[in-house]
Amino acid sequence: MDDGGSLSRFDWYQGSFPEQARMTAVDVLAPLGDEPPKRIAGMHAYHRGWDIRRQGTSLCRVYEGRGLTDHFVASGSDAPEIARCVRIHATGHRVSRADVCLDFQRGGSFFDSTRDLIVEELAGRVTLTEYVETGLREKSSTLYVGSRKSETRVRLYEKGKQDTTYAVDTVRLELQARPGKQDRKVYASQLDPDGFWGMARWSRWMVDALAGLAVVAAPPRSARVSDLDRALDAMALQYGKRILEQAQRLDGDLEALALDLIARIPQANLGGDGE
Repeated sequence: MDDGGSLSRFDWYQGSFPEQARMTAVDVLAPLGDEPPKRIAGMHAYHRGWDIRRQGTSLCRVYEGRGLTDHFVASGSDAPEIARCVRIHATGHRVSRADVCLDFQRGGSFFDSTRDLIVEELAGRVTLTEYVETGLREKSSTLYVGSRKSETRVRLYEKGKQDTTYAVDTVRLELQARPGKQDRKVYASQLDPDGFWGMARWSRWMVDALAGLAVVAAPPRSARVSDLDRALDAMALQYGKRILEQAQRLDGDLEALALDLIARIPQANLGGDGE
């Protein structure tokens, strides 16, 4: 997927290949390097990993595990290239984390006014946490919007004061998305960088207010399946064929079917006295 039209850019891109991938992650990503993949230790359930390298530095990492789909991690300036490659060659992959960012060269006054705007709009609705760091290029501030466990979390910080490779007046707005369910992970693989700002209502407001960027809202997260629904699903799976046979016997009369099924339930289960 082409992200050339996005104002935002990827700063982290991590995920897993689809179940029926035609190529392994090493096959897809190794050609981007300029030396053979370097073996590295695995992580979590992945028993081994590979460091894809270019010009003497790590470009991305790939992890493999028995019974698991290949996993990949890319960060920083290499993330956009890795994301583009995976999106072309591994359609339907699952994104476990993606960071997208916007940089503003407007200095401390912009940070202060933006922080005040966010606090005024979102205080009491979204978790807000502010930190001040010292001992860097200059004392710098960071405002986190959203909790650590949220699917969407945004960081507003004085990037230029923390990283000498940036102009000192650079302020960064960065969104971290950690899709929870499989359908959300696959949905994220179809988004361009700007699209990630649509993962939450408040992040859509934020990127519109600060960058004039209107983005499409992500589909609502699927509702939690209740214990009752889970039990009914299990009943339908086990006895569905028999229930349909009874419906046919009753000439498709669904009311008669419902009454018949209820009549077969012991009175004790209906709260009756059993007489």
